[in-house]
Amino acid sequence: MKKTLRALLVAGLVALITPALIVSASADEIPGMGDLTIHKYIGGSEFGSNNGLAQDTSGWDSIPANGVVFDIYKVGKPVVADPAWPDVPARGTYKLEAGNLAVYDGTTLIGEYALTNATPNQVTTSGNGSAKASSLSKGIYFVLENAAASTNITNANNNQAMFISQVVDPFLVSVPMADPYNPGAWMTDIHVYPKNAALTVDKTVTTNPSVVVGDKVTYSISGSVPADLASANDKTKYIIWDQLDAALTLDDSSIDVYGLASPNVPLTRVDDYTVTWYDENDSTKPRTLEVALTKAGMAKVKDADKVVLTFEAEVNAKILEHDSLTIENTGNLSFTNNNGDSYDANTDGKPGATIHTAAIDITKVNHQNQPLAGAEFQIASDLDKAKAGCFIKLDADMKMFDCEDVAEAVYDAAAPWIVKPTDTGSLIDSFIGLRDYVEDAMGNKTFDTYYVVETVAPANYNKLLEPIEVSFAAAYATIEAPAEYAFRAPITVQNSQGFILPFTGGAGTIVWTVAGICLVGMALLILVPRRKKQAQPTEVA
Repeated sequence: MKKTLRALLVAGLVALITPALIVSASADEIPGMGDLTIHKYIGGSEFGSNNGLAQDTSGWDSIPANGVVFDIYKVGKPVVADPAWPDVPARGTYKLEAGNLAVYDGTTLIGEYALTNATPNQVTTSGNGSAKASSLSKGIYFVLENAAASTNITNANNNQAMFISQVVDPFLVSVPMADPYNPGAWMTDIHVYPKNAALTVDKTVTTNPSVVVGDKVTYSISGSVPADLASANDKTKYIIWDQLDAALTLDDSSIDVYGLASPNVPLTRVDDYTVTWYDENDSTKPRTLEVALTKAGMAKVKDADKVVLTFEAEVNAKILEHDSLTIENTGNLSFTNNNGDSYDANTDGKPGATIHTAAIDITKVNHQNQPLAGAEFQIASDLDKAKAGCFIKLDADMKMFDCEDVAEAVYDAAAPWIVKPTDTGSLIDSFIGLRDYVEDAMGNKTFDTYYVVETVAPANYNKLLEPIEVSFAAAYATIEAPAEYAFRAPITVQNSQGFILPFTGGAGTIVWTVAGICLVGMALLILVPRRKKQAQPTEVA
């Protein structure tokens, strides 16, 4: 059974029935009949009103479709005397089962109602993508899109052939309908705008989006389920594919495919789907993962809401070469229907599948804010480690190892992570490949703080005595719009010139010694005459 995720799209377009539509006036006040006009659209971003009124569609980018067939049934009373089932069907998921209307809340049956063919019991869109069922007797009507009968669908704008990858969810409508703007009044000309969700695919990262080299990232790609999967033939193809960035190393053993339903429909590799990996040497599909459903797999997921592919990839050192510090990824869905017509969808432009690493950018200057070369820096994950010289190290694959967090032998085997702003004009160097935050399921971010230590000062300059605290929370707070945050925390480190002491036995000592003797001599010359002048009065006396 299929949960109707697509119903979220349809709900704003279709006039769904509620008890208020029927009981808000006495039976004598309700007109005895009315007209129902169905306007069929495919794709686009618009959501029509569900108030039964005609809409202005002149600015819509949705495509009106001719040749779409709808079956219409009049809803009767509950088929069993269950007190929990109201006389009027509740909101839910509507299905045609054994000739009756079955109403579900998730997987729970909450009502079953008798159906009779309406008069007319079937209409087909034509001319401008619309079909009209005239003079329907008052009541509640169950409307289904009939994919099997819709064999000649065309674009109403240019008459070109079209394919509908999935039918719109069945819906209920009241004829007549209460006028939403005139209390007590009834509309006898009802308009509904069912729109097919186009072939769609979504991709998300289900692990923390901030990564370091060596992290495992889990991706999930979900594609819509076309109606043709129910009658798949040798021409039918359903392929989810993903071209991975060079900074991602695929874990083939992690690949899993299933139909999203309640419960989910597990699929088996080889029997239900095949996996093909095109490596970087393939000229047409470099670094592409391709998962194709077999006919058996299509049969298993035909009633599912989505087909879902999940897999893991390890972040490698090539992410450090990305100026943006990000890896964006696009999921793709390719579908070929029973007639051999092909359709494609991708997640390009949709949020949710981007991961990133972070950097601390160090600008080195002297006390006059001029560029200064010759300093070296290391980094620690907390203040105590920074003061103890317990710094983060890197292995040959650029994976980070924090002291006390790994075995001593592993830490000792790694190399110091040293940043040296060199005289290239800008004197900026960076610790690239850090994690800047951890994000929970609700999207709340807990930012990381690091401590940068100057381990070597430029010649003739004083070395900083204390570690420098670098907070990514502070860096994020300085950005006006979250989208402008570039995962970087810039700092400027200033050194002042120190005092120069002479070397023992060097020329400096001689200079100071000579100067000292001269000063002593001058003192004696001044002192001796003064003493002579003081002695004369005594002699005179």
